[in-house]
Amino acid sequence: MELSIEKKMEDIVKTSETNDIEWALDDKENKGIYIRNNKFDTKIFVTWDALEKNDVKTILAQTVQGKDIDNITRVTGYLSVTSNWNKGKIAEFRDRYRVDINDCALN
Repeated sequence: MELSIEKKMEDIVKTSETNDIEWALDDKENKGIYIRNNKFDTKIFVTWDALEKNDVKTILAQTVQGKDIDNITRVTGYLSVTSNWNKGKIAEFRDRYRVDINDCALN
């Protein structure tokens, strides 16, 4: 069983797009492994049973914990994904004045 666990964890690390996956054995109770996703700052515990039953993509998706959401904004008529913006542009976006369309008076 140990060899298949090592192989599956190697596959999980290889499948990760950013190579931000780390893993460690549960030394205390030996019931599974801890997987840490450094990109999203998340940590999960996977039992041996779950590790054997699930494929690599399913396990890797669990490490994200819903934090892989990308924001899209409309600036001067163009849609733009914010994940590829630099720190200055992100700060400018956070400081931007927002208008609620429901508060606007229509004549």
